[in-house]
Amino acid sequence: MIEEKWKCMYAYIIPTSLVLSLIIMSNMNVFDMGQVCTMKLYSDMLTGVITFMSIILSIYGFLIPSLISAKNDAMVKYFIEHADMKTFTGRIKQIVLFGLLGILLSISLYYANMMKETIFIFFFCSWVWIISCFTCNAYRFISIIIELLLNEKISSKKKHVSDVTIEEINKLNDSLKKL
Repeated sequence: MIEEKWKCMYAYIIPTSLVLSLIIMSNMNVFDMGQVCTMKLYSDMLTGVITFMSIILSIYGFLIPSLISAKNDAMVKYFIEHADMKTFTGRIKQIVLFGLLGILLSISLYYANMMKETIFIFFFCSWVWIISCFTCNAYRFISIIIELLLNEKISSKKKHVSDVTIEEINKLNDSLKKL
């Protein structure tokens, strides 16, 4: 039960914990968020995050067509026929939105020296939360798609799509809600 709740919530618990840790460390004078933009490699860090997020988003550009082209595979066919596609497409859109927001926030942080410190700290904390949330959700989604495309082909050969039980359909839709 705790493991199930963790799977549902970790993509939001981890980013929130990171931001809260930054705020606590800043208040304890262990870490000065206002000075982040003066770091020597600040610009390189932002460029790296933009590149990372762009690569992950392009992986979606590869995996989604791969999933669609594998429609004849029994496991993918099972997924397409029985999954809650509204939830599935909603989760994909959410991840893409986090990715685009992360890139836009990264670009806006290039102008940190023009911002008041409190505005910069707000943008920086939002940026940390969004890129962490994006990373956790992208990891979860890519893991599910890879498992769907590769690992479960073995078990899908054991049964036909028409042999699927209501319990298995409900389990699939529950796992989508955790995505």
